[in-house]
Amino acid sequence: MPSLRTHTHSGSRGSLPAAVALGWRALAAGLAIVLPACVGSFAGPPRGDFAVQVVKPGVTLRGLAAPGSGVVWATGSRGTVLRSVDGGSTWRDVGPAAAAGSDLRSVVAWSSTCAVVASTGQPAVVLRTGDGGQSWVEVLRDPRPEAFFDALAAHGDQVCLLGDPVAGGMALWRSADRGATWAAVPPTELPKPQAG
Repeated sequence: MPSLRTHTHSGSRGSLPAAVALGWRALAAGLAIVLPACVGSFAGPPRGDFAVQVVKPGVTLRGLAAPGSGVVWATGSRGTVLRSVDGGSTWRDVGPAAAAGSDLRSVVAWSSTCAVVASTGQPAVVLRTGDGGQSWVEVLRDPRPEAFFDALAAHGDQVCLLGDPVAGGMALWRSADRGATWAAVPPTELPKPQAG
């Protein structure tokens, strides 16, 4: 089994393992979606080759979720949300019209119909769809001017949203229902952010 190097790439928001940084750079190149064939097909033995598709020129991708059964969601700049139900062979733009100017950097998905996306900067919002992106509902908004949503993570129906520290405290929210409702974790229950 090959070893994974632990070199990091430092961006404006922190450090990433080298393999992750390489993947992010590949995703960000003109909305060129680069997927290994073994991930793209979700069937058969891994082939290790790549397919490059330019789906929406001038847009950069930031988030990727592959819940299984050939379903892939990708998010990016200018409110972009793309969905594939055939392992990445074809893509449909299902981005929410209300988020057209937003940078959607994070996505978690459970199926071809249910996904949650988070924007960075203002407005800092979380949007949810239960119908494959035909409609989107705003389920969380942080109106503070310094709010910046960094990442979504899901395990089963549980979802966590991490934001930049605000007013000297960590910013973390939880959902127990696939992002339909959210509760802020009190800053007193979290470690104090450290400078640097």
